[in-house]
Amino acid sequence: MADLLSTEGLARASARRPWLTVGIWAVLFVLAGFLIVRFLGSALTTNADITTNPESRQARTLIEQRLRGPQRDNEIVIVQSQTATVDDPAFRSKVESLYRDITALGPDVDELLPERRPDARLGRQAHDDPALRDGGHGG
Repeated sequence: MADLLSTEGLARASARRPWLTVGIWAVLFVLAGFLIVRFLGSALTTNADITTNPESRQARTLIEQRLRGPQRDNEIVIVQSQTATVDDPAFRSKVESLYRDITALGPDVDELLPERRPDARLGRQAHDDPALRDGGHGG
């Protein structure tokens, strides 16, 4: 048995039955592929974090505790059209519908400043900003 597990023993056994050796390798490759597909996805993560407490992290913690509170996620929604302008009723309706959908998510999600609401800025931007007046062509 010890001779079979040595490299010389494995070489002799492989030479005596080459197709059995190829078959075993094929089964091992298929098994490895199955195991990778089954278990690797849950073993990997995209979350990376420093395990120590550097000064930058300490500073961020102090700023959050003493000045502004915890930092929240920021998302920006930009709506644009290649053909429609802000004066187009269908485009305005779509933007307002999107705004209603976002505000319906609740106060923790929606913290739009009043001047950033589509009903407050959409029309004003189109008329006051020369870059937007002609559909974004500037003049």
